[in-house]
Amino acid sequence: MDIRLPGKIDGTETADWIQKNHDIPVIYLTAHTDELTVQKAMATGLYSYIVKPFSMRELSIAVDIALYKHRAEEEKDQLIRGLKGALADVKQLTGLLPICSYCKKIRDDKDCWQQLETYISNHSEAMFSHGICPACYESLINGELNDVSSEKS
Repeated sequence: MDIRLPGKIDGTETADWIQKNHDIPVIYLTAHTDELTVQKAMATGLYSYIVKPFSMRELSIAVDIALYKHRAEEEKDQLIRGLKGALADVKQLTGLLPICSYCKKIRDDKDCWQQLETYISNHSEAMFSHGICPACYESLINGELNDVSSEKS
């Protein structure tokens, strides 16, 4: 894209419109190197800036770099969208949770006591299934066996 184009809008405005509406990387090819022109071009998110006169090798390198940079930006944008989506799906428990050391109920911000499972389900995406761990199972079995053997005596 040449920076100085005849007509109502110049090359930087045209390049800016192309990038916003069609997501096509633009390389500026111009004889203008004054500070204001370069800054205006940089503000459009340019992919490269080649000064006339130029060689085909310079143009080839600029095109390769522009395509590489464009692909990298697309990958970055895709990752950011994915992370934003994941973040929107995450409910996170943070801070201090007042919990009863006896019954394990949690006091919420309204001073109501809720079962641990209820509180965590309401404040996260966690789901619960219930079972019994080996240590509790042994305690339960031993307690039941002791009760049964004391009844027989």
